[in-house]
Amino acid sequence: MGSFQQLRSEGLRLLQSLCGYQWTDYNLHDPGVTMLEAQCYALTDIVYRADMPIADHLTGDNGHIDFAGMSLHPPEDIYACRPTSTNDIRHALLDAVPAAEDIVVTVINAEGGTPTGRYRVDVQAASFANLSDNRENPAANLTANREECLRAVADAYRNIRNVGEDLHCIEAIVEVPCYLHARVEIASGRDPVDMLAAIYDRCYCYIAALDRHEGHEDDKHAGHAPPRLDEILDGPKLNDLYAAHASVADASSRIRLFVGDLGAEIGAIPGVTDVTSLQLVVADGEPQTGSVDWRWHSPAVPHTSRSVQEAVSFTYLHTLALAIPVNDAQLGVKLFRRGEIVTVSADDVRAKFVDLQILSRKHRPPRSASYAHFPRPQGRYIAATPFISSQLHFPAIYGLNRYGVQVSSGPAEHAIMRQTKAYLTLSDQVMANAATQLQHVRTLYSADWGGSQSYWWRMLDEEELPGVRDLYDVDTDLILKDVYTPFERFYDRKNRVLEYLLALYGETYTQSSLRKFSSYLDDHELQHWLLKNKTAFVQHILPMGRDRAGGFDYGSPSWERPDKRPGLQARVSLLLGFDELHSRSLTRVVTERHLHVDAESRLNEADLIEHHHHQPVERMPYEWPVPDNTSTPIELIVKAILRRFGFGILLHSGVQRSRYGLLQVSGRASYVLLLEYDDRGLMSGRTPTYASLAQCASRDEAIKVAARLRDVLLGFNRKCEGLHLVEHCLLRPQQTSEDDQPQATDDDFFNLRVSFVFPAWTARTRSMDFRLFAEETIALNCPAHVLPQCLWLNFKAMCDFENDYRLWLNKKIAWCQTGGKNDRQAELNRLAQAVLRHLVPTRKPDSAGEADTRYGANT
Repeated sequence: MGSFQQLRSEGLRLLQSLCGYQWTDYNLHDPGVTMLEAQCYALTDIVYRADMPIADHLTGDNGHIDFAGMSLHPPEDIYACRPTSTNDIRHALLDAVPAAEDIVVTVINAEGGTPTGRYRVDVQAASFANLSDNRENPAANLTANREECLRAVADAYRNIRNVGEDLHCIEAIVEVPCYLHARVEIASGRDPVDMLAAIYDRCYCYIAALDRHEGHEDDKHAGHAPPRLDEILDGPKLNDLYAAHASVADASSRIRLFVGDLGAEIGAIPGVTDVTSLQLVVADGEPQTGSVDWRWHSPAVPHTSRSVQEAVSFTYLHTLALAIPVNDAQLGVKLFRRGEIVTVSADDVRAKFVDLQILSRKHRPPRSASYAHFPRPQGRYIAATPFISSQLHFPAIYGLNRYGVQVSSGPAEHAIMRQTKAYLTLSDQVMANAATQLQHVRTLYSADWGGSQSYWWRMLDEEELPGVRDLYDVDTDLILKDVYTPFERFYDRKNRVLEYLLALYGETYTQSSLRKFSSYLDDHELQHWLLKNKTAFVQHILPMGRDRAGGFDYGSPSWERPDKRPGLQARVSLLLGFDELHSRSLTRVVTERHLHVDAESRLNEADLIEHHHHQPVERMPYEWPVPDNTSTPIELIVKAILRRFGFGILLHSGVQRSRYGLLQVSGRASYVLLLEYDDRGLMSGRTPTYASLAQCASRDEAIKVAARLRDVLLGFNRKCEGLHLVEHCLLRPQQTSEDDQPQATDDDFFNLRVSFVFPAWTARTRSMDFRLFAEETIALNCPAHVLPQCLWLNFKAMCDFENDYRLWLNKKIAWCQTGGKNDRQAELNRLAQAVLRHLVPTRKPDSAGEADTRYGANT
């Protein structure tokens, strides 16, 4: 119902049902009908704007939709998953490393078939087999060094690996040359050199299974049917390939090579009329006409990089590779035309073969071309336009337009005009607000923080409605504050918007448990913090979902790098309400200020004041001032308090407003700022004991000091909260000699296990209930095949752990950058053992709260 006639008919129907006995004239001359038509005409503009396509409402002034800012991700990012199976890993590595012709991924299991989370990767580097060309070779840039190709594959795997998984080893596939001997009858009309080069190219590609490198654009140019949606979005996101094409080159199917299949490949070449004989010679073996081994394993010779025990079971993967003749004597394929042999030059054939290889390895289309058939919606930017009041469309006799009533009119006419204008201004103001709300749709539905407004208003001014200022008896700013602002329910409305965005991806986030463990925050602080936390969850929806089981790239810096965090760590951190999601120092915020967190410290007796009835303690007022961080005297007092008292006590007690109190000094105007304290930091129910924090010159100063101190302590809590996700598989020694074997650990400790390391000294993490909640959250979100453990370290233990962990990370990066050199393994293993000592507790906390000194049961 958006047309003028529909609105007018509905209005008349309502009038007849409400006041049909008193109002019976609905003709055009009736003033009420005139007002109804003017309002209906104005409403058509609002209806027109509201009915514009959603894309128009979301388009910014730059003409584009901020899809990422609104958490509206394309299907190729939403539906694609991380590589999970060996076939997924193979596809992702082939797509990421063009220099690799083939990759075989094998799962490494322990005795009895127990999974270890490790993979063996065999790589066949791209090369033109046995081509020794002394001339300037245009394909030189495509021929990768074998070591560089292996390193590129290792780097690519670290980017796609899952948590708890790693490479067992990466080896080059041994290419075994095979030689083609055939008699081929060709027709006239085509260059024999082109024919012979095409035969070698076709057979070379078939043996190497290079057809997997075809992508979406190759299908289009070849006249094939476009790939289905499930073929493109099934498995990991690939730039140029998709899983359906790789089935031909599946390693499990490459067991036997049938020579007759090569004959079929040759016979399909245009110009070939018959293949009279065909043989394949592998290395120095006998010619074969039936079938030969296509891919096989053979034992490796032990060498210094492996222990003797491993080398016994270690095998190299061999694969066939067609040898291209380098001289005329090696031309095993003979061309015949009408029974006569056709003589060709090996040099010419080799040069033409190189050209064909370059053509088949042409530059792949960019990623956008692969997903071009999933276009994103485009909108048209709607610029803000001045609101036009319905009163300006009234006939001049009403006196409502810019000219008003006639000068000669008496007071009665002016009064009638003002009364009518005031009556119509109510509906005009509603429509002006509606138009303003439509202009801010993209702000309301943005996944960014977006300030603290969900309703938008625009008071009518003299330009839009002449004479409107005369109707107001107060300033318009006061009207906005007293009339509109009380109806602003920002937290409720923004939460509903975020819940809608989460529902698009099948996620929910109630945050009920977070409220339970944030009792030290007031209502406004709690709503602000919860909304900010949920906003971060929506902004990171892709790592929260698609990458929730992803590991981090340990070959590049990840410490203090927000963009280098594991998906599981980010998800758990957000679900637990941590502000920072990446690996960082949880102790630096304290140590860099030269403060000390000592769980066993006690206040001096001189600092304690026992509460007696004759010495009443005044509770702090309900309304606290905004913390002042610019006042030098207050800052000095706060710093003195932090240096003087045990920081661990202040950290969990000082964030609670109810624990602060004021005590007036007898006979003076000064006040002592108190903090309720007991030896366990908990409400014990006995007579309260207060710690004397500072003596202030006035009551107002004491309140400001308390507000500033609490604000500082809240900041310390936020900075100290976080976690470290340690994957045990990455700490496995690089060699298996006895000297490198870590103490008190076995193979099971490294297989598919992770440790979550938490601080035990903040206001929330010191609570046993919160620790139970954290462990339950981890159990629900950790992959089912990965076994997690949670460690809660006190401040000193955390300092030692972070120091060892950071050193190990740096050494791991250096080891990866050098390609895993043996001379660096001993130092890397030593640092790994230092980290392991933190992850293998000697004694767990018992029910009485006693624990290893590294654990924070009593902090």
